[in-house]
Amino acid sequence: MIEVLRRGARRWPWLARAYHSSRASLREAAQRMEVPLRHAPERRRLECFRHRHRGDRCFVIGNGPSLRGLDLSPLAGEVTFATNHFYFHPQVELLQPTYYCASDLWFFDKGIHPEWPRHLSRLPRGTAFFLPVELKRRVGASVLRDCPNIHYLRCDRRRQIWRRGEMSVDATGVLGTGDSVIVDFCLPLAHFMGFSEVYLLGCDTDYGPGDGATHFYEASTPSRSVEYHRDTWYENVTCSYTVARGLFEAAGRRIYNATAGGRLEVFPRVGLEDALRRS
Repeated sequence: MIEVLRRGARRWPWLARAYHSSRASLREAAQRMEVPLRHAPERRRLECFRHRHRGDRCFVIGNGPSLRGLDLSPLAGEVTFATNHFYFHPQVELLQPTYYCASDLWFFDKGIHPEWPRHLSRLPRGTAFFLPVELKRRVGASVLRDCPNIHYLRCDRRRQIWRRGEMSVDATGVLGTGDSVIVDFCLPLAHFMGFSEVYLLGCDTDYGPGDGATHFYEASTPSRSVEYHRDTWYENVTCSYTVARGLFEAAGRRIYNATAGGRLEVFPRVGLEDALRRS
């Protein structure tokens, strides 16, 4: 039957297009079915994090340029969420992040970040990782395959928080996207774990001119244009942060921006030293 379709496709181009379109649709449908199946056992594993830090505080650390020269050693005894390329930070071993989040699928793309799994494998063994469930098979085939502290979250990228005006904070369910790992994974997890105060660091929310102005490390080329990040991305993330603030405050919790500078004005600002002095 397949050979008949192939011969027909050579004679009639429309049949070729239909044939390839059908195959693509079947692959897409199979992938959609595979994600919930991979996620099912992870939901049970994630339950151990529910209310684990009830009433505590945490520090969520982005990758913004404000981290350059900032001494993070006072955070060594705090609960911290590190993100994305934080392994480049010179104090990562001293800090020993409690949790490490990455929500973008392209981190395990060998053509883009071939060394990413190896970098993560060098982080402290006590660090718990939260990655997209779509990466489960690729992680299992990498140097991270024997790491016991990897957990997988399900994020439906069609659930755009900035459009829907709502976000899920049940880490065992299906999360939405805020166009930033901070909103995709970190804030839902912080709420799910029961933190009453969340302090953002290195969340500049600003893409300045030149590669070096976007992150604390040098090798940083935005996947999209600077104009896109300054306008569309900034609006998406700001709206998503606003939704997150409303959700936390409705539960009697607070998010503070301890980032030095940057464009993020959704949350009340507080200096890092002042934040650390708070009990």
